[in-house]
Amino acid sequence: MKRPGAKTASYWRTKEEVEAEYGAWYEEPRFDPESDEYDAVAYEAFVKEIVAKAGLEQPELGLGWRDLTVQVDVASGPPVETVGTQALGVWKVVYQSLVGLVRWRRATQLSPEDRYHTILSKVSGYARPGEMVLVLAPPGGGASTLLKLLAMRHQGFANTSGQVLYNGEEVSKEHEVAFKHVLRVIGQDDDHFPQLTVRDTLSYAAEFKVPDFYPYASVLRRHRVLLAARTLGISNTLNTPVGDSILRGVSGGEKKRVTVGEMAVAGVAGSLVLLDNWSRGLDSATTLDITKAIRGFSQRSRAVVVSSMQQPPEEVFDQFDKLCVLDAGRCLYFGPTQEAANYFASLGFTRPPTRSIPELITTVSDPNFQESLITPGCESTAPRTVGDFVDAFSRSSYNKDIQSALDEGVKGERPKKLSPDLDRKVHRTALQSPFRQFKILFSRSVRLVVAQPVTFVVTVLANVVFGLALGSIFFNVDETEAGAFSRGGLLFLGMLFLAFGELGTLPGKFGERTVFAKQSSGAGFYNVFPFVLSASLVDALTVLIKATCYSCSIYFLAGLNLGNFGERFAFYILVVFCLSLFVSTYARALSTLSNKDLANALGGVGLIVMVMFSGFLVPRESIPNFLIWLYWISPVQYAYSALLVNEFRGLNFFCSSEGLLPYNPAVPDALKVCPLSTGVAYIESSYQTRTDGLWRLWNVLVLLGFYLLCLVITIVRMAALKPQGYRYRAPINFIDPDERSCPRMAYDYHVSRTSTTSLPEGAMAVRMGSARHAAVKSSADVDEGSSSSSTSVKLSDPKAADDGTIGVSSGGHGAVLTFSKLCYTVESNGKPKQLLSNVMGYVEHGKMLALMGSSGAGKTTLLDVLAQRKTGGEITGDVLVNGVKAGPLSFARLSGYVEQSDLHVQEATVREALEFSAALRGGREVSDAEKRDRVEDALDKLQLRAVQDVLVLALSPSQLKKLTIGCELVGIGTDAILFLDEPTSGLDARDALSVITGLQLIAEDRVAIVCTVHQPSKELFASFDRLLLLSRGGKMVYMGDLNAAKGEPRSDVVCGKLMGYFEDHGAEPLTPGHNPADHMLTVIGAGTSGSTSIDWNQVWLDSDECKAVEARIAGTDGKPPLVPPELHGRVPEAGKRASSRRMQLRYNIMRMYRRYWRLPAYNFTRLATMLFLACLLGLALLQIVSFSNDGNTQEAASLLTGAAFLSILPGILSTNNAVSPSIATRAAFYRELAAGEYGVWAFYVAQGAAELPYAVLQSLFFLVPYNALVGLPWSAFPFFLLAAVLFYTFATMVGQAIAAVSPTEEIALTIAPLFNTLLNLLSGFLIRRDDIPSYWIWLFYANPYAYYNASVLRNLLPDMTFTCTNEERAVFLRPPEFSSCSAIPNSETYLDVELSGEPACSFCPITTGNAVLERFAVLDVNKWVCIAALCGFILLARIATALALKFTKHMTR
Repeated sequence: MKRPGAKTASYWRTKEEVEAEYGAWYEEPRFDPESDEYDAVAYEAFVKEIVAKAGLEQPELGLGWRDLTVQVDVASGPPVETVGTQALGVWKVVYQSLVGLVRWRRATQLSPEDRYHTILSKVSGYARPGEMVLVLAPPGGGASTLLKLLAMRHQGFANTSGQVLYNGEEVSKEHEVAFKHVLRVIGQDDDHFPQLTVRDTLSYAAEFKVPDFYPYASVLRRHRVLLAARTLGISNTLNTPVGDSILRGVSGGEKKRVTVGEMAVAGVAGSLVLLDNWSRGLDSATTLDITKAIRGFSQRSRAVVVSSMQQPPEEVFDQFDKLCVLDAGRCLYFGPTQEAANYFASLGFTRPPTRSIPELITTVSDPNFQESLITPGCESTAPRTVGDFVDAFSRSSYNKDIQSALDEGVKGERPKKLSPDLDRKVHRTALQSPFRQFKILFSRSVRLVVAQPVTFVVTVLANVVFGLALGSIFFNVDETEAGAFSRGGLLFLGMLFLAFGELGTLPGKFGERTVFAKQSSGAGFYNVFPFVLSASLVDALTVLIKATCYSCSIYFLAGLNLGNFGERFAFYILVVFCLSLFVSTYARALSTLSNKDLANALGGVGLIVMVMFSGFLVPRESIPNFLIWLYWISPVQYAYSALLVNEFRGLNFFCSSEGLLPYNPAVPDALKVCPLSTGVAYIESSYQTRTDGLWRLWNVLVLLGFYLLCLVITIVRMAALKPQGYRYRAPINFIDPDERSCPRMAYDYHVSRTSTTSLPEGAMAVRMGSARHAAVKSSADVDEGSSSSSTSVKLSDPKAADDGTIGVSSGGHGAVLTFSKLCYTVESNGKPKQLLSNVMGYVEHGKMLALMGSSGAGKTTLLDVLAQRKTGGEITGDVLVNGVKAGPLSFARLSGYVEQSDLHVQEATVREALEFSAALRGGREVSDAEKRDRVEDALDKLQLRAVQDVLVLALSPSQLKKLTIGCELVGIGTDAILFLDEPTSGLDARDALSVITGLQLIAEDRVAIVCTVHQPSKELFASFDRLLLLSRGGKMVYMGDLNAAKGEPRSDVVCGKLMGYFEDHGAEPLTPGHNPADHMLTVIGAGTSGSTSIDWNQVWLDSDECKAVEARIAGTDGKPPLVPPELHGRVPEAGKRASSRRMQLRYNIMRMYRRYWRLPAYNFTRLATMLFLACLLGLALLQIVSFSNDGNTQEAASLLTGAAFLSILPGILSTNNAVSPSIATRAAFYRELAAGEYGVWAFYVAQGAAELPYAVLQSLFFLVPYNALVGLPWSAFPFFLLAAVLFYTFATMVGQAIAAVSPTEEIALTIAPLFNTLLNLLSGFLIRRDDIPSYWIWLFYANPYAYYNASVLRNLLPDMTFTCTNEERAVFLRPPEFSSCSAIPNSETYLDVELSGEPACSFCPITTGNAVLERFAVLDVNKWVCIAALCGFILLARIATALALKFTKHMTR
């Protein structure tokens, strides 16, 4: 076997030669990652040698960027899009297009200064091989934009300028593809397939990015997965699904590590690694471990690493070589990391002792924090605005260093030239060959189906159930005239159900897009063609299974034509398979659109048009010539024609006595005429189907052609997919960052209106800029060892806890939370798993308790248990509020829970969300004025006033988090408990400081705060009063005060009591200047590589501190009780919500109406869709009926029922379209319901009420043009409109009910077609009432579709008369007993004619509307009874929705 250090040959070996030379080196223990003797350094060196031997040596890169500038378009539309603004915009476009005022358009064109906004301005910097650069910037500061440009991603920007230099040169277009293979880009979004396990996610990444032409590719892939999982600390979750909000999987921090690991395994090495805010949600110990691993990789492989981070711990900060500080898109500093603090000190800023260097750097340019940072004496010289900082940096030596380095050229050692074969391979968009990509993608697509089979099983069962239902309805359909019509209806309905069922896969295909965008165009994992082809092939397999199951369920029950040896049955499966495959691919093509609601609407409309022009509802000869092209391009038409020929060819039909013409008992049956003979003749006359030659096969080939066309469109569209262009809109009350006069964030700082205390002098180091109050002066000259009570954000006297009193004013009552012996157990893989073990603690009003621990220690679990938000598992132990147990509603009224996920109604503004929460959670006893004060207070405390009129969906992550806190704050008011789950995760240092400051102001209002926190800085950590620390397994490590009281040991040290506890029990002392929070986690063995020899849980159980906490909770410690006698038992009344039913209903209806008005993608689109459908369907049936009731022919009589039936189609669309907006509010509904804001009934009543205006509007938009174009009498229109409004309302309510009962949107869109098609079938149009089997007739009488059809037809037909053209008159031999045709009874339309020389009579088959009603056996009830029935069905749908919302929960905790 080849050993390391062997002489390298002068030529590159092939893969086979290298593997033959080195043999099975991976079997050596030191090269085996699973061995205890594994040597990481030796392994990496050896792999590097092997790769270099194969000619694949990674290039060394020097990275430089000069004067990078980016501009984006300025949004010119209204700030809040509504149905009204959308309609106005469409009118404006139409008007300008029609009028064509060129000069006017030129006059209104914006200048470049107004059209574009600069988000990155003349930023320069560089990094030499092996260096790491940290980018610090506030949200919107330009960090992500800079990383995108360094990664050569320019999409979405209006203009870019400047240079990005790799080894001193710009990369040419021809080499850009190859160069992207040495980039590793890790974004801040965790986009993964939730059903795949962590191992699968990492393994597929390795399969794509470690190509087969690498030597030992399979070995390297396996090793990379194991090493990445070990380095990131996710080895124990390799077999766990990644998960999402529906599917339970790994934790948020673990999911972030999967995102990092996915790119870490993507190749053997990377010359340039770009990480965008990758540490969000990770604890500080894990972040430090991963950063150290990246640091080691960078040094060994000489790779450049550029990373943006928010709130980096100081130890992580020190790992980087260079620092780039951005604000408002401009560079404030670029230079060595270790010199940054001195640089800003030279500008006149002093770092407070408790503030870390990263926090100082990110806050110096913020006017809200500057006053406490400026060195005394430098008030006039210190820079205040972003422009001042940029000017100061441009004059510094650091800027000159950048320019000289870029002029000289930042270069690395160039690798040797690749062989021609390898050069060709690395210039591919994806490294693997297209066929290999296809195999991997096909394997992954199959695994996606198998990994979460619920959706697939539900769709298959739906097909089987519908097939059995349809087969039993048409059981052994006979070969009479009624059987002929029933066969055509059966074939049509089957197509309709399968087509709409496959359209229901659209949401799932939309979900694949985000992963595709990241892995394909972003990371070069694979090309578009193999992805679409493999996905389509898996779609074909699933569609084949569903089509086969459906066909087997229906074909034999219905007694359809088997042909010879069942070949007709096989052909039937082939046709329905091809149709379903086409619709599935059609849905995938629609998924390339930017908006899901638009795609849903277009998909439904497109499919309805195809169905409409399939030849069943409107025969070909009845379609106007100017619309006949829609018939020829309808794929459904070709499928239906193939099925008709397949079924009817070879059949001979006869007429029953009821089917003979004329319908006159005076004419003997022997002389009556049978209107049909053979199956071929029937479909030729009724549907104008082509039956000769190979038309059956030709129809299938055309159908496959449409499938291929959609496949090509999908490939082209997905290849052209680009990130959506960013449009800038200046925030309300926007203040330019270069303006000195006012703070940029316009934060009004003042004490709570309801607070009974004021801030103590010198209590805050974090100063908030104030338009109302001047900032309070902090005490000067505070050294590192001084007590944190004067430097951190302390709002209460640290002595308060020492004597048992509470550090708030005596006003009000407050709330005290105690918990003891708390255990929580869940079932995992059939076995009990304990997540919390004997946890205890307490928190009083006015105090802040931090819950901390490593990732997976149970912090969020404990918070859920304390907040009574767990919906599963077994909880034991006591959780008491003011000394007693509180029921769910009582607890909800005095507590708030800020979840890690910010769940809100996206279409509400910030102020509306706060007012909603204040009104419904404030309680009957809180006046309206006080509720308004709470809202104003929250807007000020949480810095939300500047965005109070902005929609939730447009907020930044920090603003969203503050809104979540605000909604809980205004709801609970004072004397309450506030739980928060990682409120600072995902925020930068300045926003994290402002959030914690806001929490302290909240605590001052007699609120007890319990908060989990990740990566707290020293200043943030010292802001808490107490700490509850957990180790893995939910075991306690510490519970108690952070700081020692005066007179106690270490009272002069930040977090002295906590540090003293660990030092007294054998831990290493805290290194001066380090963060106590990071040190604490390291001590207990947190992090990916952390370990400890001390059992800290046992140390805690044996400690005096543990006994002291137990005694404090029990009240046996000799101090005043935690719960004073006057507070004991004070909890809200059990079983009652805070607000009255009337108020719940009022505010829910107001919010839901506003939400629907702000959903133009849903409501405006469906109104436009109704108008389009009405025009199209109306034109297809243009003037089939005479307004004057004269000249209505037999064609009108046959098509009139079809016209009524077609008015059902908007109802089908309404059911499908109502699903998505209903599911969109589900998460917010669960949160608000758990918070006790309202009852289920208020939500569902409001949800239904919001749909009513749009049901009326869509009825008008559809019926007015439809009625006019078809020629229906206007005298019948008012009743027609009433019936349509009720029916469309019912259809929408059914959609909401289906959404409420379905766990996912895809399942809902599978159930909806099953429901609609079954009711449609039994409505009396597709199968006559007399032909419905007795065991199904109950569904005809309990069918809203039947009542709607009956109401419309009984409103239109009774007063109508019909005539015949000469071609429409039928002829029968005259009975010999009558001398003339007029002598026959009931012979008003009979005329004497001759038939083959014999006397005969010609007659008009249908003369009155009542004859049509009798022929179709329409429900024989009064039309007003039908209206009453539709109202009853609406009520039933609402009850079903209420029960589903009440008793089903699709998001478990």
